Amino acid sequence: MNKEKLERGVLLMLGIIAGAVLLYASVRLVLPIVSPFLIAWGVAYLVRRPAEKISGVTRIPEKIVRLILAIGAALFAFGAFGVLVWQLIAALWRLLSDLGEGGALYDLLVAISSPKLSLFGSEIPEELATKISDALGRMLTEAFTGLASALTSWVSVVPRALLFLLVTLISLVYFSLDLENIGLRLGSLLPRGAARRLSVFREELFGVIGKYMKSYLLLMLIT
Repeated sequence: MNKEKLERGVLLMLGIIAGAVLLYASVRLVLPIVSPFLIAWGVAYLVRRPAEKISGVTRIPEKIVRLILAIGAALFAFGAFGVLVWQLIAALWRLLSDLGEGGALYDLLVAISSPKLSLFGSEIPEELATKISDALGRMLTEAFTGLASALTSWVSVVPRALLFLLVTLISLVYFSLDLENIGLRLGSLLPRGAARRLSVFREELFGVIGKYMKSYLLLMLIT
């Protein structure tokens, strides 16, 4: 009995380790590769029903409407994200300029460096002022280095972000124009019961995501 428990424990531990390794590999290696295609498929599927309604009213082919809506939604999402990133980079740059040119933190450092600085009505000893000055100097140096590194990292991401956007847009064209055939092909590769359950899960999942996105956009418009 103890041997069986030990074997089950070892198998469970090996399973946990294998699962952790697979999860790490999928996040680090697989997910960056497949994420543009997943995003493109998700966007094309989310705009399917609005495209049906617009196509019924305007008599424009549904695939064309779906393509326009999908590309518009993707560009809007990437544009909003790009604006946020740009604002963050601009804020980091302003902070770096403030530290480099002598802003408020530098003025504070100079003030504390003075041995005649008074604190609560009494002067700070010169030795203590020197220690405080050295400590603040190290803090400012580390902050400047960290901010410069962060800014460099953000700038280096731009080419990869543009490539990611290009792959996503190309995938959007493919998924938008051929979504039904892709769904039928994938469904034919699965057992009938599994395909039906997956279809129900997909409908519910994207229904919830669609409602959340509508509520979020409405909230953004109101505020």
